[in-house]
Amino acid sequence: MLLGRLLVGVGLGIGPPVASLYVTEVSPAHVRGTYGSFIQIAACLGLMTALCIGIPVKEIIGWWRVCFWVSTIPAAILALAMLVCAESPQWLYKQGRIAEAEAELERLVGPSHVRFAMSDLSRLDKSDANDTVKLSELLYGRHSRGSIIAMVLMDKLGRKVLLLGSFLGMAIFMAIQAVAASPSVPAYAASYLSVGGMLMFVLAFALGAGPVPGLLLPEIFPSRIRAKAMAVCMSVHWVINFFVGLLFLQLLEQLGPHLLYSIFATFCLMAVIFVKRNVMETKGKSLQEIEIALLPQD
Repeated sequence: MLLGRLLVGVGLGIGPPVASLYVTEVSPAHVRGTYGSFIQIAACLGLMTALCIGIPVKEIIGWWRVCFWVSTIPAAILALAMLVCAESPQWLYKQGRIAEAEAELERLVGPSHVRFAMSDLSRLDKSDANDTVKLSELLYGRHSRGSIIAMVLMDKLGRKVLLLGSFLGMAIFMAIQAVAASPSVPAYAASYLSVGGMLMFVLAFALGAGPVPGLLLPEIFPSRIRAKAMAVCMSVHWVINFFVGLLFLQLLEQLGPHLLYSIFATFCLMAVIFVKRNVMETKGKSLQEIEIALLPQD
């Protein structure tokens, strides 16, 4: 069982960043945000389905085995479906497989747009002459500076607007949580504020902070370090998630809900400032246009 959990964990660690990277590289610019949001929606639906399937586990002995068997079905469907999916033209081009890249682009954008797309790949490849990636470039490089609703809005309002609204909403609703934990608030009001604040916090997260980073990160990193940079970013993401879940109850006991939720709200406000000052808007831009825009100006 431990080996199985290890293998599942490895798969879950590899899957989301690779999926985000793949969707970013094969999607047209005008619908990339919409398609990228499907990853977050699929994750939410998977979690809800898993919870529903696990409901009988207390009443039926050995039901946990059924849960594991059921989980193999979507994994098998995904594995089989990937056999008929297009390979990333950018990856093929970087490997020198030009004819295959042209064939995949024809499948993705149509024959009439292949020539223009290939010229973009050629121009981008010339700017990626050096394929050596240093850790310092990943960490300190020039780019360091309701999921369904997000899917609809991603290519209309833009990534940056959704992130700003999401983090600001999360800060406000986390502050409401802090107020609800104050001893001066009546118990009946505190319960409404606490439950309502948490529900709205989750909604605000699903509108931007949940789906947008998985799409935005592969958009802003240059092609020569995109895969490695995504691996670093998603590793940091999951490690921090792990420690937040591990330490939350201890911090809650030691600091109290009022102070702890205030700290969380402060971090959300810091995220608003960071996004406002450092994140560029990528809506409607091709990966080549984004990379050129982020090149250092002489």
